[in-house]
Amino acid sequence: MGYLVEIDSEHPDLVEIGNWVAIGPGVKIMAHSAASLYHQKTGVYREEAKKVVIEDGAWLAAGAIILPGVTVGRGAIVAAGAVVSRDVPPLTMVAGNPARPVQKLTPVRDSSELRG
Repeated sequence: MGYLVEIDSEHPDLVEIGNWVAIGPGVKIMAHSAASLYHQKTGVYREEAKKVVIEDGAWLAAGAIILPGVTVGRGAIVAAGAVVSRDVPPLTMVAGNPARPVQKLTPVRDSSELRG
């Protein structure tokens, strides 16, 4: 885990991180977003906290932001600075804001020894 990583401080119980996960510096993992006081008082916008899952072997590169309700699949890569608002399929690289698939990944070795 890199420096200055932020994992949702109000709902850390909703963040699940698998084995062999790499988290770069400045990554933010959010299980909720707090609306402004105006939005809260008027009921104009409300978002419930949602579970975030980072599956085994995923790599979250520097400065990536993972938003509430997202699952980052096994062995996926989230490029530096990407903002992830939708699930990332296993063995897929995503990049951009909003994050979009840019490459399907193909393992060249068996990773069965990494399970568990």
